[in-house]
Amino acid sequence: MKGINDNKYNTSILDLAYCEETLRDVYHLDENISLIILKHEKMTSIISEKSIQYEIYNSLTKERLDISVCKNQINILYPLSLDKNEINLYENLNKSGYDIFDINSKFYNDICTPYKTENGTDILLSDRINDIYDDTYECPSNCKYSSFSNNLSYLNCECSIISKNITLEDIGTMVIDSFTNVLKVANYKFLKCYKLVFHKNVITKNLGSIFCLSLLCLYIIFFIFYIVKGMKRLKRDLKKYLNKKTKKISYIILRLYLI
Repeated sequence: MKGINDNKYNTSILDLAYCEETLRDVYHLDENISLIILKHEKMTSIISEKSIQYEIYNSLTKERLDISVCKNQINILYPLSLDKNEINLYENLNKSGYDIFDINSKFYNDICTPYKTENGTDILLSDRINDIYDDTYECPSNCKYSSFSNNLSYLNCECSIISKNITLEDIGTMVIDSFTNVLKVANYKFLKCYKLVFHKNVITKNLGSIFCLSLLCLYIIFFIFYIVKGMKRLKRDLKKYLNKKTKKISYIILRLYLI
């Protein structure tokens, strides 16, 4: 972070913060003893899908340290590659006290928060989320957004401690994260309006509801008819048709034979 090392692979940076002091106190480690961080990370530009796992070791004894002793959170810094327009937008909004990376900020949630585009027009809260907020820069599910460093171009997320061993079998987590991302954009919230389906105005005045209700009634009638009658009539009619066809074919063959 101080320019000593180049992050040419654009990997995240683990900032132990106060957790390092806690580990040194618990394991009685001198300040001169370095800590080794073993980190596994999925290489992707979508922050929430990076699936970061890490372990911390004593550089002398190679002993793995139990980071669950750290009750506080760990900061993870994610590199961002912003284009010129995104940088200008961030700087302009930042001057007004708004942070485009914080989805929980008043800029995206408070309807009384003023904002005008370059053309001088107002923009709705929903349009701010759809047109300005980029969910590919969203912190993972076990983290929350903290800040953004424009000079270094790093997104700072405060994450809960992960003390389990590093494993490459993280498919289940990826599936859950993918499902969660789908829910964020899916229009599932309309389900809470289920009571409106049975409202008399919806049933009697909505043409779509009347059409669907008619189809449902027809389906129920035919289903009951099928339960009562079964396939006996169909089999009987089919048998008559086949017999008639068989007789006709036999008659044609007989005529040809006589000729």
